[in-house]
Amino acid sequence: MSLTANQGSSIEPVENGNHHGVCVAVIDLGTQYSELFNKSQPKVMLTWELVDFPMVDENGKPNGFRLISKEYTSSLHEKANLYGDLVSWRGVDFTAEELAGFNIKKVLGANCLVNVVRVTKNSKTYANVTAVAKLPKAMTPKVATYQMLYDMDEDVMPIPEGIADWIKDKIKASQEYIAEMGGQANPPDPSDGQVPVNDDDIPF
Repeated sequence: MSLTANQGSSIEPVENGNHHGVCVAVIDLGTQYSELFNKSQPKVMLTWELVDFPMVDENGKPNGFRLISKEYTSSLHEKANLYGDLVSWRGVDFTAEELAGFNIKKVLGANCLVNVVRVTKNSKTYANVTAVAKLPKAMTPKVATYQMLYDMDEDVMPIPEGIADWIKDKIKASQEYIAEMGGQANPPDPSDGQVPVNDDDIPF
């Protein structure tokens, strides 16, 4: 699994530990080929704003919060990283009906604890999301300052404004985007089923 985070060269990576996060973006990365595993898999990226890390603009005025992201294979298999993080985030396992077609869009706006661990590679330090957990009841949920959804099942083009260039590059390497641009690709059959969750104590 690939772990990715915002990598502004002039910004110190987020410190180690658990941080209050709010999911602000669900980005469909399409079907991506992995040279390491020699196969193609559907990928999705989740982005959280870390509400304990406010940002300011060049004039010292509030300008949102630090962002951090994690890339997943779009699978709810019991051994998949997405499955593990979502179960920990919800605080309860999925039902069989939900597993038949859970819509990941439901995490938009949901609060959580994001566990961050710094790693150093090739003399650069990155902040990686290693786990996601349900927000403790003692902590007050926050409202996302914005929400962004990019779903190739709905429309491949155009890629929304506001998505970072390095993420756009990933999208443009997908089978779906290449096919949309006239290349040859074989995108997977989408599953768009959604089962509502009625337990008010489950964040999504």
